[in-house]
This record gives sequence, structure tokens and C-alpha cells, in this order.
Amino acid sequence: MCKLCQHEVDAKKRAAHPEQYRVYERRNRAKEKSQERARHRYVNGGKFRLLEKQLIKRYGIDFHDWALMFESQWGRCGICCNRLKFDHSTHVDHDHTTGRVRGLLCHHCNVLIGHIRGSPARIFKQLTTYLGDS
Repeated sequence: MCKLCQHEVDAKKRAAHPEQYRVYERRNRAKEKSQERARHRYVNGGKFRLLEKQLIKRYGIDFHDWALMFESQWGRCGICCNRLKFDHSTHVDHDHTTGRVRGLLCHHCNVLIGHIRGSPARIFKQLTTYLGDS
């Protein structure tokens, strides 16, 4: 159904059941306002408070520790040395068995570590064999 036809069908339903649509629209507006308030808090300084809550809960470090790690790595990924963003998109690398934080990584290196966590030496050997054959 095209958008114009859908609009006509919606208008007919709205005319047939006006009270149901008022309740629906009121609830939807309230939800949108709540989401907008959350977005506003996040953008206006709240994003660092949210990041700090996540850091404390997941890794036991606060935002200050995270910023010090960021500075000590010169704003670069600990593996590939690509530039990191000073926000939540920078991944905190940690040992899943001990919980010890190792450093900050970009998304790609974090995924790579997740895939090779079992036996890095074996994966590296297979990778060099595979690339050497081609």
C-alpha cells in the first residue's frame, strides 16, 4: 500500500474511533517527550555521567581513571594505534576471568580480541599459514 492510501485508511480509522486515537497520541507524545529529555540530558553533559555509571558498574573504574588511560595512550587504540573518540564508542578492554582492565581499544580490535581469546598463538599461526598460501 502506498503512503497516500495508508494515510487515507488511517484518517478513516481515526474518524471512526476518535477517542482511541486521542489516547494513543497522548501516550505517544509522552513517550517522545521522555526520549527527548533523555537525549537532552545525554548531550548536555549527561553523557559523561552515563559513561561513568557504566564504567563503575562494569569495570570498577570511574571517568577520571578512564580519561587518564585515554591520555596515557595518547588517544590511540592499544593495538592498532588508530585515533579513538573521547566518548562511549571507545571500548574498555578487560580480562574476563580476573576483571583487570588492560586498556582502551577501538571497536575492531575489541572484536578481534573477542574472537581470538581462546588461543591467540594458534589463531596467529593459522592466519599466517592461510595468508602465506594465497
